[in-house]
Amino acid sequence: MILNKCQSLEVQGQVEVVQFTRGKRCSEINCGETCGCMYNNRTYEIGEQFQSGCQTCTCSENGAVYCLCSNPVQRKEIREMTRLELWNYQVTIRKLQSGHPSKWWYFAETYASHKPQAVGTDAFLPWHRYFLWNVEQALQEIDCSVAIPYYDWTVDVGEPEKSVIWSVNMFGGNGENVTECVMYHPFKKYFPPFLTPCLRRHFDLRVNLPDLVNVQLAFRETDYKRFRIKMEIFTKLFQAWVGGHMSSDLSPYDPLFYSYMAYIDKLWHDWQIRHHDGLLRYPQRKRYLPMLPFKITPDNVMDLRIQMCIEYVPLTKGVPCNVTEIRNYGYDDFGFDRHGYNREGYDKDGFTVLGFDLDGNQDFRGVYNTRGYDRHGYGRDGYDMSGFDKYGFYVDGYNVDGFDPFGYDRIGYDRYGFNKLAVTPFGLLKNGTYLGRQEVDISLFDEFGYNKYGFNKFGFDRQGYDVFGFDSMGYDRYICNYYHLGPVNLMVKHYVSGKLHDLDKETLSKIKRICPPVTRLEDWQILTNWLHRDDQVELIETIEKVRRKEHRTDTEYRPRKSSVTEDLIWVPVAPDER
Repeated sequence: MILNKCQSLEVQGQVEVVQFTRGKRCSEINCGETCGCMYNNRTYEIGEQFQSGCQTCTCSENGAVYCLCSNPVQRKEIREMTRLELWNYQVTIRKLQSGHPSKWWYFAETYASHKPQAVGTDAFLPWHRYFLWNVEQALQEIDCSVAIPYYDWTVDVGEPEKSVIWSVNMFGGNGENVTECVMYHPFKKYFPPFLTPCLRRHFDLRVNLPDLVNVQLAFRETDYKRFRIKMEIFTKLFQAWVGGHMSSDLSPYDPLFYSYMAYIDKLWHDWQIRHHDGLLRYPQRKRYLPMLPFKITPDNVMDLRIQMCIEYVPLTKGVPCNVTEIRNYGYDDFGFDRHGYNREGYDKDGFTVLGFDLDGNQDFRGVYNTRGYDRHGYGRDGYDMSGFDKYGFYVDGYNVDGFDPFGYDRIGYDRYGFNKLAVTPFGLLKNGTYLGRQEVDISLFDEFGYNKYGFNKFGFDRQGYDVFGFDSMGYDRYICNYYHLGPVNLMVKHYVSGKLHDLDKETLSKIKRICPPVTRLEDWQILTNWLHRDDQVELIETIEKVRRKEHRTDTEYRPRKSSVTEDLIWVPVAPDER
């Protein structure tokens, strides 16, 4: 059966479609009830207890699985995971890919088969909440410490293709032009060099994703259905932007799917909290209808903490307080930089970034393939195909904050306003004297020695903190130093979110923005994602019409090109365009 024919049955009022498998008749698919509980491709008898991940679960009389909560699972933003947490997460996914067909493939097929139940209905949010939990349980059966991280795309919405998540040590980047296969990513083994089938992506930069204001406006929706449809629109646009598997029925085959949907789930949780009766706003007549193939009802997953034993860690709260390792992005004690080259441009074996030694001999060590990448996906210059090195610096030599490994911005000034010659724009030396023995313009600082931004000549405010909130020893007001060396873009996003959170809907809708208007859904996206049901098409049109009206473009915005102001004060360039 083809999709159009299946959907026509629902339009005619003959059936409600809850499962669809391309190319097969209804008689070939087992949609009947099974005795007991079907969980992670295994059947359990009623009353049977079993261990799932870190929890003890029981098969109930209604065929649903319930688990006891001892320690809530902590889901962090992907960029706030420690190296060990991220590594363990990637390893467990690799282990789920063993066998043929693998359990990883089983999850993707389950999603594809039950997509009519998963999308285009009010069950979209609870269905995905339980699906994420189901996959997370499978991961925890391998490693009990693993949790699915969420990915907040609004941090990089201005340049999503330059997000550090596309580095080979996170999710891997874009696919190749012809095959769309992602060559290097951490979810595959080295032999064979691909997943089977390969992981496909094809970035569509024409798609404009929702920004933080769009998300905050969605929070102001009091009606569950309108909020849910906005979440579906956000999801379909992101899947279209990534392309490949993400824009297909097999989108869960891409590990990124789970982190993106975890963020959507977090937004739903935040929406429930924002509205005092958020747990009760789900349509009552659908609240107790079982969601296939789980037999769990939406009512069973309404409370994330109590029923699902899950907590989302807010931005900036998921990192350790202090850095326990020495981070040196310059030259080490042996004279080699972070990519393994000395000041003359040679690695420890005497080869240059071009692959030749001092005598012109070619590098035959077998470290790099014919494309010039090692087995981890890094080139001879230390950068992957997405342009990132393993320390988060882009190929232009700067991190997402715009600072190089030595702590200088693109203009050549550090976080305190001193350049590489230890001089401020107004001529102050670090020893407190001035170039040419001339005093600074007195109008730059008040009688107490602070400029109009609240900082003294040495870059500290009245409490002794720099512009990023750290003292001279690298500690913030909570005696933590984790973000001292950056990047601080997550801190900036967290700060802006807090400011927008307190605004009412009318004020939010009047904010002028520099991001382009969000791309509207195409008709084929509405059809293939079952959003044509009931009155959803009209509702989507209304939502998009209001969204265009609320999007006010700041035509007078001119980005700052220099961190030095006209009055010779150093102020970091804000990540507005990013």
